Amino acid sequence: HELRTMERSFKAIEKGVKTLTIIKNDRSFQKGDLIKFIVVPSGPTWIPYTADDLYEITYVLKLENGRYVELGFRRREKE
Repeated sequence: HELRTMERSFKAIEKGVKTLTIIKNDRSFQKGDLIKFIVVPSGPTWIPYTADDLYEITYVLKLENGRYVELGFRRREKE
């Protein structure tokens, strides 16, 4: 899955401080699926870029009758 995130949020993800997100359930998210973050910088350049690392979904919690999900994730170790 490719997910967009703001640059300041991604910095927290890279540091391991942010390990979950709540988003609209518009895909079939499953434990074990991989996430590639598309980082949207703030400022005048505003050119999105793709993060190098992949993140693995560790849990999926359905919210609001399944309209939203809380995703737990961790950086996937490079092989």
